[in-house]
Amino acid sequence: MKLPKLFLTIVLSLVTLSCTRESGSFTDEVLNSYTPIKRQGADNNFCWAYAMLAAIETENISKGDSVHLSVAWISKMTESDPRAPKSCRGVAGTLLNSLERYGIVPFDQMQTTDDPLPSEVILEGETLTPLEYAARVSPPGYYIGLGSTSSVPKGEEFVAPFPDNWEDNTLLNMEMDSILKTTEKAVRSGRGVCWEGDTSERGFKREKGVARIGLIGGKTSDNHCMAIVGIARDSKGKPYFIMKNSWGTKNPHGGLFYMSYPYFMRKTVAVYLPKDCLTL
Repeated sequence: MKLPKLFLTIVLSLVTLSCTRESGSFTDEVLNSYTPIKRQGADNNFCWAYAMLAAIETENISKGDSVHLSVAWISKMTESDPRAPKSCRGVAGTLLNSLERYGIVPFDQMQTTDDPLPSEVILEGETLTPLEYAARVSPPGYYIGLGSTSSVPKGEEFVAPFPDNWEDNTLLNMEMDSILKTTEKAVRSGRGVCWEGDTSERGFKREKGVARIGLIGGKTSDNHCMAIVGIARDSKGKPYFIMKNSWGTKNPHGGLFYMSYPYFMRKTVAVYLPKDCLTL
């Protein structure tokens, strides 16, 4: 599982390339390692799987472990789950539950849903079941979901009231400014973080790869998930989170998105990160 030094050098070189942004230049302060950006394509409703798996991959890579996980496996498992909605939509917590229920396999063993389902994973000469492999890359209880609501006291858990949360996954209730600070500390420490929130606002510019607060209309909805892989500043010194999306690489930033802190504060539904990040 240890990454060769040459491989690490290549990955770090690839993900730290700078480019001109749509309103001047972003300066990347932190850019953590990540696996190649993917395009959801036919798996349009599986952003929750792409994003949370991406966070798990970054978390493992930060420890020196080479991990690249199969969304196709999750797709097949979800489609076979009688409890899942027909759309197969879910939340980041759905992915964590799926790992504990069905396990996971590496990307190179199952790249598309047309590939046969592997029954085992070979890891450094050791044969593991998909469940055993999942426990290696994402131990049960390793991640926690954070959210903010006025329905329960701060510090208590609540069920996120969104249709895609069909398993009634809970979030730890925190003030949004505390969630932002915790997220920033985690990202600066190289940890794997998954964001869940609203990308339907006019300030979210898909073609430009930038999310800023513009005209806010209506309530915040839960319609997309992305991994957070870095922190940057714009030409005015204002901070942004660097998001790894799953819509392919055809935007000015090679598939990455730059989300302003105000957008994060207003449009975040949940953040999933390792539990020990609460004490960083």
